[in-house]
This record gives sequence, C-alpha cells and structure tokens, in this order.
Amino acid sequence: MTPDGRPADDGSFLGLDNVAIEIPIAGVGTRILAAFLDTLIITVLMILVMIAAVTAASVTGKPWVALVIYVAGGFLLNWGYFTIAEIATRGQTPGKRLFKLRVVTEDGGVPTAGALTIRNLLRIIDTFVGVILMAVDPRSRRLGDRLAGTLVVHDTADGAQSLVLSRIPTGWEPSKVALVEAFFDRSQSMDHDRQQLLARRILALIERDDPEFLIDVAPAQTASGTLWRAFRPDWI
Repeated sequence: MTPDGRPADDGSFLGLDNVAIEIPIAGVGTRILAAFLDTLIITVLMILVMIAAVTAASVTGKPWVALVIYVAGGFLLNWGYFTIAEIATRGQTPGKRLFKLRVVTEDGGVPTAGALTIRNLLRIIDTFVGVILMAVDPRSRRLGDRLAGTLVVHDTADGAQSLVLSRIPTGWEPSKVALVEAFFDRSQSMDHDRQQLLARRILALIERDDPEFLIDVAPAQTASGTLWRAFRPDWI
C-alpha cells in the first residue's frame, strides 16, 4: 500500500511506519494450471448434469426440460463451484489447494463472501480477457480481482497463511488484523532485527488502541514472542 492509502503495484503492502511486508503474488502460469484442474472437475460434473437432463426429458416426455436443466446446471456449476469453494475454504478451490494458491485481499487479509462472489461473477468475461489482464498487471489481477479488490497468492507452509487469531484488540479494522497475520506468516523469513522491530511496532500500536489487551499477557524474551502470547495464547 502506498503512503496515501492505495495498494502498491509491486506485490507488497506497507506495515507500520512504512515498513513493507511482501505478498507472494501467484503468476499467470500457476493460476492457469490451477484453473485447468478446476475445469476438469467441472467438466466431469457437467457430464453428470447432462445425464440428469436427458433422463429428466425422457421421464417427462418434454425435450425442453433437458435444455433448461443443462443451461441452469452449467451456470450454477461454472459460477457456484468457484464461489462456494472459495467462501467455504477462505479463498481456495481444489485446483488452488493443489498448487498452494489462495485468494486474499489487496492488503493480505481474508476476503469477505461478497468480494469472492464479485470476483467470480465476472469469470465468464475473464475467460476471454483474464489471461491478458493478468499478464500485463504487476499483481496478476484479472478483471474480477480488480473489481473485488483481491489477489491470488502462494499459500505458504501448507495453509499457514490463513492464520486465525484467537484474540483481536478492540476496534481493530481488517487491515490491522491482516498486518498481524502477515507478520506471523512471514516472520520466519525475516532477519531477527527486522522481525523484532516490526513486533515492537505492532505492540506499540496495540498499546495505543487497546491497552487492556496486553494486561494479562506475560512478556516473553522477545517482542515477537510476546505477540504470539497476545494473539495466540493457545499456541504457547
């Protein structure tokens, strides 16, 4: 995110005091492979829909029933498959899960059901222009991603990126929660000094916004350890 609040174009967003935390943007190739697997699954399901449509037409003696079932089933599968899967799994389809991809917000957080619905409503249009848009966009966004404010990223550590915090300071908006989740997910790849610097800044932010949040948290030897105790006491 830029200093004026707009998302950056280099696959990162700014944390506290403009310290950048990288977001591992997924490239066009990996996304195409994931979409190919999802398409194979949908194709199999569409064959089942076609069989059901023919059977229904045969039983009722009304050929138009087959057309209605096939068209309706095709729409529900092509739109509902992606939407329902991503909402149910916090941003993944079977194809994305296999290739370790996940849909996130532009600041690295978990998208709302509304955002995931919007990005998939435009999937038919993106069938024709999506690859081109992803190829020319620094963050590999198709049209649905641009309108929904989402990105597709590499989901590291077998899903660790979707960390769920046990506790959240009072009044915190999603962007601050996403910052903490991103810190925990990427802290092991940071050098020690930078890791502790960011941890201290997050602790200072908590002290400012909700001082009571840390009252019962026993300080650890490091600032990052204190953060773990504050947000995930069940992991300590």
